[in-house]
Amino acid sequence: MKNLKGLIFGALVLGLCLFVNPNKVLAECSITNKETLETAINDANGGTIKLCQSIDVTTYVTVSKDVTIDLNGFTISRNGNATGSTVFNITGGNVVFEDSKGNGGVTLTNPVANSQTIQVHGGNVTLKAGKYTNAGGAAINVYDSANLTIEGTSELVGTKSDVLDCTVQVYGGGKLIVDGNAKISGAKMGIFAQGEKPSVTIKGGEISGTETGITSAIGTENFEVIMSGGKVTGGYGIALIGNNATLTMTNGVVEAEGMAISGNGSGTTNSTININGGSVISKTNAAIYQPQTGKLNITNGKITGKIGIVARQGDVVISGGTITATGKADEKIRVGDSKEGSDYVQLPTGVAVVVDNTNSSGYADDANVTITNGNINGDVNSLLSYGETKATEAEFVVSGGSFNNPVKTEYLISNVQQSENGVVGKVHKITTTKSKNGTVKLPSNAAEGETVTVEYTANKGFVLNSIVVKKADGTKVKVVGGKFVMPAGDVTVTVTFKDEKNPATGDNLLTYVSLGAIALISTLGTSLYLKKVNE
Repeated sequence: MKNLKGLIFGALVLGLCLFVNPNKVLAECSITNKETLETAINDANGGTIKLCQSIDVTTYVTVSKDVTIDLNGFTISRNGNATGSTVFNITGGNVVFEDSKGNGGVTLTNPVANSQTIQVHGGNVTLKAGKYTNAGGAAINVYDSANLTIEGTSELVGTKSDVLDCTVQVYGGGKLIVDGNAKISGAKMGIFAQGEKPSVTIKGGEISGTETGITSAIGTENFEVIMSGGKVTGGYGIALIGNNATLTMTNGVVEAEGMAISGNGSGTTNSTININGGSVISKTNAAIYQPQTGKLNITNGKITGKIGIVARQGDVVISGGTITATGKADEKIRVGDSKEGSDYVQLPTGVAVVVDNTNSSGYADDANVTITNGNINGDVNSLLSYGETKATEAEFVVSGGSFNNPVKTEYLISNVQQSENGVVGKVHKITTTKSKNGTVKLPSNAAEGETVTVEYTANKGFVLNSIVVKKADGTKVKVVGGKFVMPAGDVTVTVTFKDEKNPATGDNLLTYVSLGAIALISTLGTSLYLKKVNE
């Protein structure tokens, strides 16, 4: 009787489970073809379906509802032998692809032109894991108002296509987010954008293209790239092409064999590039190439290349960050499409910022560079104006910053100079008093706000006693770790040393003698007074 009750209770529990969530139980391990896959998706009601074997589909699978598809280590594939072939066509809903066991994926084999493994026309799609491959085109396309997030360990691989050679295409108002350890690779272009208002946000992951990591088509409007992490690599890194494109970089790495960040001359107009952090690196060329109209603003970050920045049009404003050119004096390279007659112009490397106003390619305007702060370092030169300017304004307007090479006087605004250590600003004198028992090395001047290091060497047997910095009115300037910040005015620096074994010698001998005499007189006076009182 007790066993019978137990059987009845178990049956009731099983029935209740089936009633409460029949899909999760019935759908699991029942997906064997396209029809059962679509049925499971339609019946999921926001739940999760799990593959229990690999599936080949002959036509695409439509998804328009909330569902999580667990690949479970298996593959959904299609022989895409027709134009426009795809495996999944997602038109709506919140759709998540994950892979609880690993090694699962979605793949398109034998495709022809204009084929994609997944097309996202609507809704919100998230790839958390799995490998998505296309043997002849883009792995994924995201269109119009759809949102695609690629994160976790997802891997997307695209290959050569007759129409478009990219791994991910973002079209129209489509929005793409890349995060986590996701990888996008395989095609000439890692991410390709076109149409009106495509958006790409890079928070993590790696995006690469054999030709370009991220780029857009001529005629693209309002393309937006936001980068706060991750890494973009390629022959070129990020190429902004089209009208009113924007790039905002606060972190991450853009690294390229050629130009890491670039525009496209007449093919790019009114762009806005804001570098607020991260690293921009070119191995063989200019790190940033600005041949287009628009603005390039650098407030932070590290920019490194054979040439740091080449500007041919637009406004460049540098208010922070570090720009480093690694080329050599006898080395020249072609940057962009500059030509001089039938020969390419070869720009000298090793220069941190170059304004190239040769206008040999028909640029409509000159470039202008304003520098208010930052570290600008070139092995050959910090700043170089190349060619003849058409306008009356200066190629460079410098009011601040630190340079490892002399800045031409005509580049400096009025009332500023370059200090002995290369910092531009209001420069004041540094006077060093002669020190006994040691030597002191200081620059003869410094700019307001410049950090000055007091270099000293104590004679044998002596150590540093004190560093005192005073303004003309006698006010002391704070010294920390042998460094001080140059105030608004001339200063005098006094460095004293003392005997490391006998502090009553050295520069402080007179002080100790005086103190000893005072102590002796005080002691004698006290003794005489006490003797008189006791008499």
